[in-house]
Amino acid sequence: MDRIRHCGETICSAGRVFCAVPGYDDLAAVYDVFAHDYDHDRWLTRLLEAAGTPAEGRGRRVLDVGCGTGASFVPLQRRGWEVSACDLAPGMVAAARAKVDQPHRVFAADMRRLPDAGEVELVTCMDDALNHLLGDDDVLDAFHGVRRALAPGGTFVFDVNTRHTYATAFSASEDFAVGEHRFAWTGEGEDASGPDRYAATVEAVTPDGRVRRARHLQRHHDPHRLAALLRAAGLEPVSVLGQRTGCRIERRADQARHTKTVLIAVAR
Repeated sequence: MDRIRHCGETICSAGRVFCAVPGYDDLAAVYDVFAHDYDHDRWLTRLLEAAGTPAEGRGRRVLDVGCGTGASFVPLQRRGWEVSACDLAPGMVAAARAKVDQPHRVFAADMRRLPDAGEVELVTCMDDALNHLLGDDDVLDAFHGVRRALAPGGTFVFDVNTRHTYATAFSASEDFAVGEHRFAWTGEGEDASGPDRYAATVEAVTPDGRVRRARHLQRHHDPHRLAALLRAAGLEPVSVLGQRTGCRIERRADQARHTKTVLIAVAR
């Protein structure tokens, strides 16, 4: 089974969205071990190529929303991008700060209410972070924040999980080890809290026997609806791509075949 990596921001609010911050804080110390084989460098290279954005970013700025432990921005930083990044979970923020040249540029923030961190040419939101938003209003608020952050003509790249992923990884279980760490992924399938919602639990046992656990509640977002919300926020969708395992990007997205849908939009 393809393990699902959750490097994304989680939002606290009554009713519409799920609060998983305590779980992400608990996993922060072992998250890079859990996701050790995820090749962000190759993934980002292919996504930027698809977006028509040069991988080399010297003198250019990027905001990584829902940055988790920072694995999603490290390849950009190595290529000269000036990185700012945010996540809601303090434990993830602390881990990410250890990876950035200027730690003060990594901050805690709710993606629906992004603070002014300066105008950027690129915004990324990777590893299905957006799937943690359970309401259209929340997604629209996040998109408005992205638009405010982007310079005119700037690019927004993000991914969401497909129905295929929810029907497979979120409905199956797997136990695996990385060195002396042991992990258990338990897919719970559809969640009774609302339509198009799916849940899974990650449990980690560290070499000293400590158990860390996080439950993920996500919503499947239809790409056509996301495109409409992007336009409402002043962002023009330019590509809707499909992604298969191994960071393989394909031009025609297929909910039944791909594990992720990647959307690319430009600030109007």
